[in-house]
Amino acid sequence: LDLAPGDELATVPRDLWRSTEPSLDICLNFRHGLASKGVYPAIDLDVLNTTYAATFQLPVLRVLRGELRGLLRRSNSLKEKLATGKDLGFQAEVEDVDSLGSDTVARALLTQSKLCSMREVVVLACASVVFYFPRQRPSRSEVAAFQAEVVDLIRSYYPSIWEALDRDLSDEEARRLLQELGEVLLQNRHVFQLTRLDV
Repeated sequence: LDLAPGDELATVPRDLWRSTEPSLDICLNFRHGLASKGVYPAIDLDVLNTTYAATFQLPVLRVLRGELRGLLRRSNSLKEKLATGKDLGFQAEVEDVDSLGSDTVARALLTQSKLCSMREVVVLACASVVFYFPRQRPSRSEVAAFQAEVVDLIRSYYPSIWEALDRDLSDEEARRLLQELGEVLLQNRHVFQLTRLDV
């Protein structure tokens, strides 16, 4: 689409172009460091954080995308702050180190060792946004166990939420559903080993 610098597309074609254009020329590099740690599909999340949201994306994923982008930005900002402070010889704040550790675990929740349904992806993405993880370096098996426990909790004990994740929802319904899901997850945070402070 060649436009003169002053030209502006109408809203619908512009949104269509912004959601389609990144997929035409995107290059997702395989990260061998991620793969060696068992993180698949071994694509850096920060690369995906730089593109426009697809207009055809499900409303629950659109809402979650905004929350996940915030998590990724905060995580990168903390990482840069700690690296700069270290270069300057400053003592790192314990709170910053703990927050970065929690964000690292939250990122690990978004990795999968097996195929996940859309409902499972939504539950895991929501968990990565709402939980604080006091354990700094859980093993891959601990992360996988946590993923299975969180999904099983919602599927088994909150079937109305689980079923609603498969419905065609408006943006507002998606926000309400994700808020309800987040509240349920927070109510049950002491059930999971990775979210308990006493471990």
